[in-house]
Amino acid sequence: MRTLELSFLVALVVVPPTAHRASTDGPIRVIVNRSVVVETLDLRELNRLYRGDVASLPGGARVVLAEQIGARQRFYAIVLKMTEDSFRRHWIRVVFAGNPVNPPTPFSTSEDLIRFVAKTPGAIGFLEGDADETVRVLRIDNIDAAAPTYPIR
Repeated sequence: MRTLELSFLVALVVVPPTAHRASTDGPIRVIVNRSVVVETLDLRELNRLYRGDVASLPGGARVVLAEQIGARQRFYAIVLKMTEDSFRRHWIRVVFAGNPVNPPTPFSTSEDLIRFVAKTPGAIGFLEGDADETVRVLRIDNIDAAAPTYPIR
């Protein structure tokens, strides 16, 4: 188990924070595996998930975190109030403290992220752009991503 945690940690450290910068200012959608019963999360819940403070989604599904590299700078700033560097340092501490949650698995493309979330029970991820029918897009603070008041822009 420790080897798996360390491999996730290496993935966090190896991908430089400047790689794959966000290309749009549109909404960052949060997607989940279709087996997840949650339909909406508030920003506080999303923050706690991505900081590794909780190991399961509301409803009990064990969480598997994922992220689109190009969207993470804005996501971290808006949802976590962190920079990429502070996020990386935070997860190094979390992993070595023995937290049961692994850091997010990074994906370069939205297609790869969607495929991963679609096939992984309990998976949650964030991406720029649209998702397909193989995953479910969550509302955040009960607001749809298409709404102008959607909080992750």
